[in-house]
Amino acid sequence: MGQALQVPLKSCPGLQLAVANEDRVPSSGFHQAVDMTIGGEQFSVDCFELELGGYDMVLGVQWLGTLGPILWDFTRQTMCFSREGRQVIWTGSNGLLHPSAFALSPMCQEFMTELL
Repeated sequence: MGQALQVPLKSCPGLQLAVANEDRVPSSGFHQAVDMTIGGEQFSVDCFELELGGYDMVLGVQWLGTLGPILWDFTRQTMCFSREGRQVIWTGSNGLLHPSAFALSPMCQEFMTELL
């Protein structure tokens, strides 16, 4: 990842990260403050080095927590949150979550208003 992004790796010998099934996997370190754009939204993210198989990146709980309250609808594969006074919705396709920029459904709007 770091070579492709040309972002220096901060080495952390012995670093292990907890993954979803509670296993711990080794990591050689992390890339600090990587600037990225997801669905037109810009973020600065610390990225840990992991072997991810066919995935380029996994958004971790630590980072997701920075978004504040999130409304998930796993049936519709949507994720709604508020950012800088705007509402953002990301939608899934074929089991993967894809960011997109369009208005929230009335249900999402109402629920987000209650959350915030």
